[in-house]
Amino acid sequence: MIAPFAWAVALGALSPLVAAVHEDALPSYTYGAHIPVECMSRSSETGEHLENEKHEIEWNPFPVCNETGRPLEFNYGTEGELNCTIAMIDDPFFHLLEFYIHSDAPLS
Repeated sequence: MIAPFAWAVALGALSPLVAAVHEDALPSYTYGAHIPVECMSRSSETGEHLENEKHEIEWNPFPVCNETGRPLEFNYGTEGELNCTIAMIDDPFFHLLEFYIHSDAPLS
């Protein structure tokens, strides 16, 4: 049987290997961390996704909420109500909201 001290030393030696994160890894969140909401960039006329020069879909921050003065964000691991009032919705933004609702998450 291995003594508890030996286990601690062995696990301590392995911890850098476990903690190493690949640069392409997904983000790791801690309790209460802010998770910003983003929207896919779209053409307000056609609804087509906009891409960058690498042909990756572009993302924009959610509009600023009146209540916080910041774009909408959730806190990881916490529950509660959130209000986010958008001060002004112009025609192009309204059409984008229609595309998001009807094309990305059809209600039928």
